Amino acid sequence: GKGPPVGEILTLGHGLGEFQFATAVELRSIRTVLDCRMPRASGAGAPLPRRLLGRLCARAGVQHQQLELPQDGGDISTLRAAIAFAQQPIALLCEESDPRNGTRKALGEALASLGWEVVHISTSKGEIVEARH
Repeated sequence: GKGPPVGEILTLGHGLGEFQFATAVELRSIRTVLDCRMPRASGAGAPLPRRLLGRLCARAGVQHQQLELPQDGGDISTLRAAIAFAQQPIALLCEESDPRNGTRKALGEALASLGWEVVHISTSKGEIVEARH
């Protein structure tokens, strides 16, 4: 069977607002946020634009890194390298609100297959909810 998990990785949904993001970071003692969104999904009109994300992370004393990942989430070597050097707990910020969709789902599956415990953090009616992958 599978051994114990390598560690825990969180995914954060695109729907999180400024307050919910800050709350999730505090609740889970997140040390590193890896922004896995495509550049067009993290610009000025995004729920958490890159510049605001940078400020929020700096205020919370959290490391923040923008990653250029393939759209399909297939090749995760860039992500694996970033994770190897990141302080845990680590959160991936994804452009999908729903962890059952797109890159967020693909990254969750890829990391789970490598032995990580993946926990998706989303919002429902303004409340923060968690779901195991």
